Amino acid sequence: MKTDFFARNQNRIIVFSIVLLAILIKGLYFNYYVLGEVLPDSGKSTLYFLYRLIISLSMQMSAALFIASFVFLFRKDYWIIILNLLVDLWLVSCHVYYKVNDLFIFVETIKLAGNLTDGDVLSSATPFLPGCAFYVIVSVIAAIAVILTNKKIIYKENNKRLRQFIFCVVMSFLFLFVYQANLWRINIICKNPRYGVLAYKSFLPYSSIYLNYAKLKWNADVDKWPKEYISYTSIYHFFPAIFVFQMCMPDDDGIKVSEQEVVSFIGTENNETLKGNLNSQHLIILLVESLESWPINGTGQLEHVCERLNEFSHSENVLFCSNVKSQVKQGVSGDGQMILNTGLLPTSCQPACQVYANRYYPNYASLFDNSVLISPWSHIWNQENMTKRYGYKRLIEPCDKKTKWNDSIVIDKMINQLEKYKNSSFCLLGLTVSTHRPFKAQERGTIEFDPSVKDKYANYLNCLNYTDRCIGRLIDYIVSDSIYKNSIFVIIGDHTIFRSHDMSNILSINGINMNAVSKHSTYMPLFIYSPTINQNKFITNLCYQMDVYPTILDLLGINNYYWKGFGVSVLNDTVTRTISENKAFDLSDRIIRSDYFAKKFGLKNK
Repeated sequence: MKTDFFARNQNRIIVFSIVLLAILIKGLYFNYYVLGEVLPDSGKSTLYFLYRLIISLSMQMSAALFIASFVFLFRKDYWIIILNLLVDLWLVSCHVYYKVNDLFIFVETIKLAGNLTDGDVLSSATPFLPGCAFYVIVSVIAAIAVILTNKKIIYKENNKRLRQFIFCVVMSFLFLFVYQANLWRINIICKNPRYGVLAYKSFLPYSSIYLNYAKLKWNADVDKWPKEYISYTSIYHFFPAIFVFQMCMPDDDGIKVSEQEVVSFIGTENNETLKGNLNSQHLIILLVESLESWPINGTGQLEHVCERLNEFSHSENVLFCSNVKSQVKQGVSGDGQMILNTGLLPTSCQPACQVYANRYYPNYASLFDNSVLISPWSHIWNQENMTKRYGYKRLIEPCDKKTKWNDSIVIDKMINQLEKYKNSSFCLLGLTVSTHRPFKAQERGTIEFDPSVKDKYANYLNCLNYTDRCIGRLIDYIVSDSIYKNSIFVIIGDHTIFRSHDMSNILSINGINMNAVSKHSTYMPLFIYSPTINQNKFITNLCYQMDVYPTILDLLGINNYYWKGFGVSVLNDTVTRTISENKAFDLSDRIIRSDYFAKKFGLKNK
């Protein structure tokens, strides 16, 4: 009977084995090339290492079994080739996204694919394509083997073939989810932080909301959990996991925020009573794409990269913070805008500017008689809608998606608007883009770096040199104008760009500002010019992106505004923080998702 079974299905079993081996090899290669390890770390004991080894290989094999089982459904060879190509597409996408952003792909990432242009994607992926070629090579070899094996395939007893497929699928799913299900059971029954942390490691890829939960509940170090999850299981498990969570995601209607949680961040005045109190004040903000601190005040090779910003940081009436920690998440630049304009932090698992664009957001822009936001890109980060949510009365941006304004154009348009609104209270926010990855803007500096400086850093620094010269024109205009030299002028980055795996290369660049780099991350600079700052002031202590909003309120003299923000004003040397960063993330997430301000103050969403 067995002989008869194998005789009838010999070709398909061979094809199944070829595909299974190819998928398994590609999964293990992903772990090695992207994560730096084929299998999880050995741990503290041999027994524990064997346990993790068995679990990891079982997870890799279960995912490979499940995918390879589809060959029993296909009657034509080309479907098997298509299957392999789809797997390769997923692997290459995750491979490049992790290398570029130090993040794995979530559902929200897939939804935001429209924010990227083909040129950006291809240019960013270029350095990593040689490593990605391995997936395609394995698939090509497997395809050739399948074609040679299947010169003549015998298809008989289709009902048996269907039963075989169902059996493989059921067994694969059992292997695939039994480990996660067991951790759910352990966490629910034991209620032990030790087991609970282990459980949340398993569920982390479904949403970063679990990361915040684990941090808050157990004060756990979870920065490396996504990497641990994938090395513990496989990148193949990650794909169904993120969609399973999306279907089971809790409803925002059940989210609550108590009065006690926010009482210390609430002022006594609302935006209606504050209107007209700003007189003829002017607030000018420049949000610079991917601006990092380490090139500022550098020496040697970095001496001439940011000459104007270096000079500005040492000027009278300027406060310079060199170590501002970026707090953006999946929304990246969109999150940077939100933190700056509202004092809130990004939601835990989805870009607020896309998913929660109908919420009421506190802001300072609506307090001015006139307010304008200038964006160099159109139809990105839901800009048209969010500009209104941030309180700006006008949005100036290119008319079509194909047009992208360089920083010189943005500065020109900012100066034009400043000329127009000299005689009224005016808030202006300009966004730059020439330092956007992959750092191949045509308008760039011509600084020659030592060959030891890798191209991506040299390109970034040359783009930054161009941006620095553009910013210099705006600085000259403001400080030389009789009206605007008495204004508030803020320069801040929207987020950092280089990740933990770039640190060793950044630290090797001659002349780097070491204070602007920690062991695992880089920082953003913050420049504030105001006549009320009666000296040049340097702050080297760690600050947060959420500190910019309360600092602006402090400069405007409206500290009683109904939302003070989670941060602290960097102008006040004696102020102490009342909330940790982790708790601020959790509370902000619930405030946005529950539309807290609209409900509390009876504000109408416009």
